[in-house]
Amino acid sequence: MKQTISNKGIIVNVYRCAEYIAQGHDTTNGGVSSKHDCFVLLMNDKESQIFDPTEKIPALVLRKTCYGTLFATLPHDGKMYAHGGNYIKSCDSRFPCAYPIPIHDREITDDDTRSL
Repeated sequence: MKQTISNKGIIVNVYRCAEYIAQGHDTTNGGVSSKHDCFVLLMNDKESQIFDPTEKIPALVLRKTCYGTLFATLPHDGKMYAHGGNYIKSCDSRFPCAYPIPIHDREITDDDTRSL
């Protein structure tokens, strides 16, 4: 059964490695979480449908791996993404878990897959 994702969600904050930022490193390789400090996390939970994404606060979608692990990624645009090193978390009680969730926003290119 396909999940229906709302177009509203809760506001979450991005967690990054301060040491990498101080050294000028971007582990996301230009991913969206390197450009924004907050996102609207879209979930299929009716209680969390509060805020609309905007240009300043774009959307991330909550997903689950086949093993049940949560991750956040961009709304489907046909590209493949991997974890770029940043996480999201919120003090909002509607946040789906007690730990930070990895953001998959590092685009996987053909060059990346060829080097495997």
